[in-house]
Amino acid sequence: MAVPPFMNISGAVTLGTGSGASNGDVNVTDYNDDFGMAMDAALRRGRVVCVLPGNYTAKTAATINASSVHVFGFGRPNVTVDSANVSSPAVLNVDSNNEVVIEGITFTRETWVASQATIDIAPASGTTALNHVVRDCVFTSGNITASGFSDGNEMLDILVTNGAGCEVTDNTFYPGIGVSNVKLVTGNMNIISGNKFRNTLNLGIAELPTTARRAVHRTIHLDNEEWTQITNNYWWALGIADPNALYDGYRVTNLIYYQGPTGGTEERGHIVIRGNTMAVCTTKTTAWIQLRGCDWAQIEGNFFCYNTLADTLGTGFIVIEGSSGATGDDSTNITIQSNHIHNPGGVSTRQCSAVYIRKATDVKVLANDFNELHCEQAIHVDSSAGTGAAVSRLSVLGNTFTWPGTTPAGTRVPILRNSNNSALVDVHFGGNTVKQGTGHYSGTAPTGKQITNKGIWDTAGSAETASAISINVDF
Repeated sequence: MAVPPFMNISGAVTLGTGSGASNGDVNVTDYNDDFGMAMDAALRRGRVVCVLPGNYTAKTAATINASSVHVFGFGRPNVTVDSANVSSPAVLNVDSNNEVVIEGITFTRETWVASQATIDIAPASGTTALNHVVRDCVFTSGNITASGFSDGNEMLDILVTNGAGCEVTDNTFYPGIGVSNVKLVTGNMNIISGNKFRNTLNLGIAELPTTARRAVHRTIHLDNEEWTQITNNYWWALGIADPNALYDGYRVTNLIYYQGPTGGTEERGHIVIRGNTMAVCTTKTTAWIQLRGCDWAQIEGNFFCYNTLADTLGTGFIVIEGSSGATGDDSTNITIQSNHIHNPGGVSTRQCSAVYIRKATDVKVLANDFNELHCEQAIHVDSSAGTGAAVSRLSVLGNTFTWPGTTPAGTRVPILRNSNNSALVDVHFGGNTVKQGTGHYSGTAPTGKQITNKGIWDTAGSAETASAISINVDF
């Protein structure tokens, strides 16, 4: 087996199968056919390891504890986690403090193991795992069942703890039941970009069979992360669309989930979610993006299309709420801007929404296109739990809200303000355009600055007039 010319340098080591596909400086046949043991041996010989083509089995995990290590696959080698390997991590334990790169390898798992990570990145000492990179890898979960699965013991593809400036880029994830693809914990300035989370078929909504749709717990989970960028990723057809309750364990919990600490520092958050495409993924009791106790976030320039089974309050595309939902620390300074938002769901009760907001302050919803709204409300502002869930300083400006011609047949409102209007303060609504909708603004007007009951908008071509405008300007 010829190796690339750039491998013929001092310090570079090849790892092969030892038979058939490839023969390297280190071969798994000499190490009980265990990829982990062979990788440990290769790392003792050099900091650049080229994994040659072939199929490998990880019976144990290798440990990377040196800095500036580069492990890359040549010819897309496949590493399968042995069914008897129930340790975590299963394949690569990166406890180096800085600059490890892993790329070009396919990782496959056929057995669900609670809390097991394929790649675990965390510093062996100190609080910083600096500038590690996982890129151009494929993570495939072929498992069918996940016995004993619950939120908190999910199986992980990539876990990064205390990461700073780390990158998860240009990977492909084929998830499974009880799996989260990427989890970042207590880090800062990390980047998740150019990844694909999907099934394996090139089929549209109508043609895609149930068996091809892949369930997932969460594709991206941020736990008290700061300054994270989630950009230019793609999601396609995750979660089973069959409404039968029998398949409720085969849905998606979240595509992106952020959890801030209650009583945490003011620097939590600073999240950028920009330029992503999310299409035909099915949550039923949750939403695609859920930010809890997040300070400062930009959700901008994304394309959202069709959450098939979303139907009840708090489901749909985006949820902004306190660190414990209706309680805890507020989410604050959140901007949802210039997104294409297309059919957040609405099956029978049609009480889902594209955006659901509670226990939040300083939220701006600006210049978005809300299309094909099969739900009754586009934006749901929920203060129903009283002052504990109060929403203040909300601006909804310059959006377009479009309903289809006949669905839903009942109420259609751009903003539903739920129950406890006295808890709302400083709500601004104006410059929006409504098409087909029969209602423009719902609920009794709250008190505060620059409030409009109906909004200020161009009425050309519409039967509705911009009446009952009430403005109170403080000097």
